[in-house]
Amino acid sequence: MKNQALQQLPIDAYRDQIVQWYRSPAASLADRFLCLVAETGAGKSTRVPRYLIDAGATVLVTQPRRIAARMVAERVAEELGEELGRTVGYRTASRDDSCDSAATRCLFATDGLALVREIMGSRKQQVLVLDEVHEWNLNVETLLAYVRGQVEGGADLRVVLMSATLDAEALSAYLFGARTISVPGRTFPVTEQKPCSTERSPADNLAADAASLARAGRNVLVFQPGKREIEECAAAVRARGVGAVYALHGEMGKDEQRAAVRACKSGRGVVVIATNVAQTSLTIDGVDAVVDSGLAREMHVTHGIETLRLVPVSKADRKQRAGRAGRTKPGVYIPHGPAAELDYPTPEIQRTALDSVYLRLLDAGYQPDSLCFFHAPPAQEWERAKRFLSDIGFIDGAGITAMGSRSLKLGMDPRLARMVIEGERRGVLADVIAAAAILQSPITDRRIESGGKPLWHSHAGGETRSDVIAQIALLRKLERQPGRAREMGCHSKSVADALQIRREITDRLSRTVPRITSSGDAEAILKSLIAGSPDRIYRYSPARRSGDWYCPADQSRRNVGADSVVRDAGEWRIGVPVSIQTQKGTYAHLLTCCSGVRQEWIAEVLPALVAESTVDGSATYSPETDSVTVQTRRMVCGHDVGRGSAPCLDQPRATAAIASWLVSL
Repeated sequence: MKNQALQQLPIDAYRDQIVQWYRSPAASLADRFLCLVAETGAGKSTRVPRYLIDAGATVLVTQPRRIAARMVAERVAEELGEELGRTVGYRTASRDDSCDSAATRCLFATDGLALVREIMGSRKQQVLVLDEVHEWNLNVETLLAYVRGQVEGGADLRVVLMSATLDAEALSAYLFGARTISVPGRTFPVTEQKPCSTERSPADNLAADAASLARAGRNVLVFQPGKREIEECAAAVRARGVGAVYALHGEMGKDEQRAAVRACKSGRGVVVIATNVAQTSLTIDGVDAVVDSGLAREMHVTHGIETLRLVPVSKADRKQRAGRAGRTKPGVYIPHGPAAELDYPTPEIQRTALDSVYLRLLDAGYQPDSLCFFHAPPAQEWERAKRFLSDIGFIDGAGITAMGSRSLKLGMDPRLARMVIEGERRGVLADVIAAAAILQSPITDRRIESGGKPLWHSHAGGETRSDVIAQIALLRKLERQPGRAREMGCHSKSVADALQIRREITDRLSRTVPRITSSGDAEAILKSLIAGSPDRIYRYSPARRSGDWYCPADQSRRNVGADSVVRDAGEWRIGVPVSIQTQKGTYAHLLTCCSGVRQEWIAEVLPALVAESTVDGSATYSPETDSVTVQTRRMVCGHDVGRGSAPCLDQPRATAAIASWLVSL
């Protein structure tokens, strides 16, 4: 293949400035960084890496998604007229989805810290390019703090930060006063139209708009928050007479993804339905209309509880999505969903648990509080993460434990990884995977039978110890009879989500775990759930108004919902705390997905939660046994669970006790 003549893009006018920055001596820390703000369609993702390798650099480019790392690499290799894997390659955390060689000088990779450190350790990278920085996911936030520390420590490295929307002034200040280059995009006018409002539901209105634009000869890009919404929307658009409908998301095969990206090049009336991977990471040529659901899925932590929420996108996101309609000709944009309130998305590091970040940084040799983050999380969140990781046995005074290292290899959230490790050890891994899926997507609702209990109870196999085990049994039935979800008192979408999550976890583990089976032992399953729940252990403690179940980890009291199957299972519970706003504006603080557990199980699985101490002033001398004893206090999860006695090993206290006895004679 011959090197292709390239179409001119707005970024090309800044080529000399970028090359000059790379070749100029670095007189200060600021000279090692370059902030490049380039609007959607400017060509930054493909052209900037090429400028740098043409200038003689060895370049590593990070992308937030595997699909973007692979497809941008394919595009750059195509423009160079070479096969992928030679000068240009890509690598992801999955060795099955990578293509590079010893000759590769421009490597695209996903943005995980472990992968980037591995690549930088094995290759002489001269320039690190962080693309799509504006997304501010945990990976890029952590990676930027790490790289800033490396450069400040003397690493011979240049760093380019690229984004479509960015607070460049603040980022420049964070990077010691780094240079900023702003590049305009290549856009045509985009006309905003009102969304359809005549159909039965918001989803039908969105599909109707997409189909109408396609029938008018436009190529339409539809933004949806996830795979399920994409599939449902695709079916609704096809039902309206549009034949050329393509999906685009990270779980698709490579050939399907390529077909979706190239679909609009050769035809008209095409509809591509995508996640926000098509917002900035990938460009779909030929699009001249965008229909926007206005929604995205984000992980949020409230009161220490992590939840995947469907949220309105920001104003910056809306602008980027609309801009996809006007890259090559005047376009149309139809916004659906709630109006955007935030100017920019909330950085992930400020809305999610930091357990996994803390563990990865320790693995990289850093204490989290030694790094300077652009969006600094509250100090108490680092302390909470440290306490959680210590409680589940992933870290100790010497650093990461062997179990913590195993969790990093699994590539999972620490809570889930701890449950999986325990489930594998106890021979119930398959059921623990199902439990993990149910905890993320409970499959029941609260519709009540005439007898006064939720419909799903009668399909749960008579289970009364654990909502989770009951729902595992229910999930098995629904997997065989998916059409009976509503009849069994379940949300069909939650069932589908739970099954999908279970498949994803199973697929990930199957690469490292030879056999994923389960004995079905209920006690082993519950102990595995305890292993990942040190901050979700409650003890019965009657209290007026505020709830009967108390958790010292977050000082909360909660009520167990009436839809729970758990009855008379003792004074200890584990569960998922949720707070639901009522119609009156107050909050109901509930404990969901409950399981009854035993104090001795907690002590066995999570010994870090057990503390024993002596009671001050309790030393007494017994002349019958000629010994001094002290009273002891035993605490489990912060709860006082009883008193005992033990020999007094403190000589001064023993002497004082004997003296006190003599005085009393």
